[in-house]
Amino acid sequence: MKLKKRLFIPLSLILVCIILIFEISPLVENSKGIQPQQVRQAKQRIKLFADGLAADTTTVRLTISPEQASAIGAAVSSIIPKTATDFGFSPTAIETYTSTTLIPRWLFLNTTCYIELHQTSSNVSHCFVGDLPLPGALVSALSYGATSLLFDSEVAKTIDNILSGWTLKQGSLHLIASKPRDFKQRINKSLDSAKQVARVAISQSIPSPDKIQAYIDSLENQNFSSMSLALPIKHLSLQATVESLDSDPVEENKAFIWALAVKYAGSRFAKLAGVTPVTVEPYQLRGRRDLALHFIYSAILQQIGDNQVSFAIGELKELDDTNVGGSGFSFADLAADKAGTLFADTLTKSTKSALVSQNLLNLISDERTFMPFVHDLPEGLHQRDFEQLFRHTQSDTYLQYEHSILDRVTQLALHSTKRNKRTPTSIYSQVAPVTNGQWYAIDTHIHSKYSDGAHSIDEIAKKSIEHGCDVIAITDHGDKNLTRVLSDAWFNDVSAANRKYQQLTVIPGLEWNIPPFNGREHATVLFPNSKGTQQRLREFRNNFDHYGEINQRLLSSNDAFEWMNNQSWGASRQPVIIYNHPSRKDNNASENHFDLSNWMHQSKAVIGMSAAPGHQKKRGLYNGSYEKILRTIHGFDPVSGVIGGEWDKLLQDGKRVLSARAASDFHNTSMDYWPCEFSSTHVYAASPSQNDILNALHAGRTWAQHGKFIQALEFKITTLSDTFYAGDIAHSATLTQDETASIEIRLTLNHADWQALPTSIDELQLVVIFDDFVKPINLIPLLRSASDTSPQTRSSSSNKIFYVNLPLGNMAGANAIRLQGRSMQPELHHYQFVSNPIFIVRNTK
Repeated sequence: MKLKKRLFIPLSLILVCIILIFEISPLVENSKGIQPQQVRQAKQRIKLFADGLAADTTTVRLTISPEQASAIGAAVSSIIPKTATDFGFSPTAIETYTSTTLIPRWLFLNTTCYIELHQTSSNVSHCFVGDLPLPGALVSALSYGATSLLFDSEVAKTIDNILSGWTLKQGSLHLIASKPRDFKQRINKSLDSAKQVARVAISQSIPSPDKIQAYIDSLENQNFSSMSLALPIKHLSLQATVESLDSDPVEENKAFIWALAVKYAGSRFAKLAGVTPVTVEPYQLRGRRDLALHFIYSAILQQIGDNQVSFAIGELKELDDTNVGGSGFSFADLAADKAGTLFADTLTKSTKSALVSQNLLNLISDERTFMPFVHDLPEGLHQRDFEQLFRHTQSDTYLQYEHSILDRVTQLALHSTKRNKRTPTSIYSQVAPVTNGQWYAIDTHIHSKYSDGAHSIDEIAKKSIEHGCDVIAITDHGDKNLTRVLSDAWFNDVSAANRKYQQLTVIPGLEWNIPPFNGREHATVLFPNSKGTQQRLREFRNNFDHYGEINQRLLSSNDAFEWMNNQSWGASRQPVIIYNHPSRKDNNASENHFDLSNWMHQSKAVIGMSAAPGHQKKRGLYNGSYEKILRTIHGFDPVSGVIGGEWDKLLQDGKRVLSARAASDFHNTSMDYWPCEFSSTHVYAASPSQNDILNALHAGRTWAQHGKFIQALEFKITTLSDTFYAGDIAHSATLTQDETASIEIRLTLNHADWQALPTSIDELQLVVIFDDFVKPINLIPLLRSASDTSPQTRSSSSNKIFYVNLPLGNMAGANAIRLQGRSMQPELHHYQFVSNPIFIVRNTK
């Protein structure tokens, strides 16, 4: 009983203090965020103040307007986690308010200080911590005592002079405070000991220098095959895995993160880690050096601070870049910041997480396990553009966009709990196959003089017929400055060509600048023929073409696809969108995997991409106008020109991607062949009418070629009861149960190619796509002529019809099977053909 009485008073005092200090609502809410000009203002005032303290003078002067004070408060609120700061002025006092969130929406620590302003000086009147009052004299004494512990007496006195040197004149705060001339030297000398204390504190999160040095040394002996940061990360992870057998995996992962920073970010990290500096190598992420630096810096900030501080510093840096002289706000940089922060966090937050991360990173072949795609994120936004789109960092638009980026990072394999789970192939939506049709040669990517082409629609139509086209689409650019595109005159010329050339179908279309790429990525857009086609094309272009325009609606392609999905196209009618020249401006072909997956998820109108781009008259290094990083492979885009490339990876993921398309992208005869002169796409359709061709493109019974060396191609799987052609969807259970199931190919060569030279088929491959691997099968040894049953190793005989028949066997368990081949040419720019796949659905529980 006595013990309870003795404890009652102190416990009561503690309870009273808690009630007085902590509150259930914040005094300051960080709902306004921070704007680019506030970052600039805060940076300028702080720099001016720092320069004044460092100057060889005996006085420091500073003026701060209410707007600048608000900017400083916003900057502090942005960089200090869970804290919001604000200032208030009156003719006689400065008021400072701070709220720190302890438990979100439940518990807050609020502080308020009142600084009285006199004619030539100021002093702290009083402060409140919650509802607990603190006299001004006590606050000043505590402040002076704290500074005296860290600095010499002159520095402490100067800081006290600064706190008491404020006055209010004409609505702005003015500071005049005396200081020693050698203030900078004095404070640096005092900070030496403070730095030692900070270094000791930071060193608690830094592994031993010897451990870090061991990882750096292992990097010094490596000669990686590319400049992607994925390669050293994989190497370091493998080393950490071995070391973790006898050591703490968290410490090993920390060491490899620091080694990554020392070797690939800068010597300052070597100094901080206590290791010998080495030559820094400019490795990249997503093909960019700046993204690698953002990633590494953020990883280290996470290690010595926390996730929120790392995020906040990255965001402030981007906001500062919106100002004059900056590179502009980059959401790509921000994504790299978040990716680096979460990379370090995941690798070091627990033993289990450290080991799981090692196992994942040990198997990587590229960056997509730990670094999101960023090529579609807005960059280079200067102050006016940023404020037009987002206003500030707490606006709904900004927060939604930032959240979408964080989602993109957290869904990476390194951080996601849903690892190694592919979308089941059963998601294929059945498309009605074409029956009782014919084969038609088409070209659906052509430009006229209405945009940047050199010829009239009539000239193009006439030449297309001469070179064997049955159907063409005029797809002039959607750029808003091209005012004649989709004009009445444009549509009249398309209609006139259809009336004049009865043997040719001319489809009105558009080459769409897909948002948010601002002209970097293009797609062919074809709408079904109806009374409203003209108006719909115009409306789509006016609202959703993204070229040289700043608009919230164009921050993504979502609104465009939603508009398309909500249109009433009519029975058995559907629009077609095909991704043009996929890798032309990419840093990496894998960007196409991300883009096409995203677009196909948003709309069934997106059927696939071009296997081969236009501009085939441009030979050599820049064939197809691929002038950035990636190059064509014998005229085909890398997505389809490489077995196991991005097309095959999309097929592994269960995407019904149709890529058998070789269009001319005709502009002029200096860099292009006429439609169907060299490139041709062959589609099986009920008729050459606009709507039947669009339906046939969806059905996917299509093949494409360069060089016109093939006259006809049939590729199918046959069973006792069914036949499945390219584009069709077969069921694995049905195929497996039928022992007679087989693949049949019938290929007819033209007697002469597009240059009137003899034709041949020199490579013929079946490409079988399974979940975990892609298997090419050489069919040349199995190739037989129609008049001869002996194998053909090279088919250049006078008989130009060849066939293959082979049992389906275990290929019934594949995701898709496609066909491709080549005719070798003396100039080593070989002619190629490709067929769309036959898709196979496996039963899923």
